[in-house]
Amino acid sequence: METKDEFIRLSLEYGDALEYGDDKIANKKHGQLTKLYEIFKLNNDFSILEDTSDHFDERVQFCASVFLLRHNPKKAIEILNKLTLSKTMIGFSSKTTLSMWNKGMFD
Repeated sequence: METKDEFIRLSLEYGDALEYGDDKIANKKHGQLTKLYEIFKLNNDFSILEDTSDHFDERVQFCASVFLLRHNPKKAIEILNKLTLSKTMIGFSSKTTLSMWNKGMFD
């Protein structure tokens, strides 16, 4: 499967797990997303994150923006701020992510 398609699929599944409160699935999908991120980092290629941060689905935007924070914080913060307006778990998670980022809790 193409890496971009895989990232989108995993982001959608992760977002669904967040929305339904399924921590076990959310943690599994987050782990898989993190493995993809490690590949991006190893190759110093974050173009998939850049591309998918503008995806039409907020679940994909959220995942891309979270991983993009370390590499393009301006764009990631802009998208996360927009997502905080959502009445879904993505909105809540965006608020939490921005709060953690502003407190320096990302390594």
